[in-house]
Amino acid sequence: MMRNETGYLLFEVVLAVAILSLGLVVLLRCFSTPLRAVRVSENYLRAALLAEEKMEELQTRYEGFSQSEAGVFPSDAQGFAWKSETFPTQNASCDGSKTIEIRLTVFFAKEEDKRSICLTSLAIEE
Repeated sequence: MMRNETGYLLFEVVLAVAILSLGLVVLLRCFSTPLRAVRVSENYLRAALLAEEKMEELQTRYEGFSQSEAGVFPSDAQGFAWKSETFPTQNASCDGSKTIEIRLTVFFAKEEDKRSICLTSLAIEE
């Protein structure tokens, strides 16, 4: 007796599903890498803006002596912290006033990815 076999074997179906799943995983990985890069660049931009704002604050309230400070940013910048170091430089300006160096580092950690950005500025001690 001859049978007309027009269906698929279970093995063929499982193999097709496995190949499609593998292709889908590769496709999703291709999309997730650029999204992660966008998140990292957003964090760097936010850290740079916070660092610039903090540097302006530090320059306006410099008290004329070597100091080191640290802190965290307000709740709208959760996960961002800062550390500043202020010390006199070896060089004097043309009019005889001393210059100081202000070094500010902003740290940020999103998920388990810890990064930082550092700004250095010179100011004239009055």
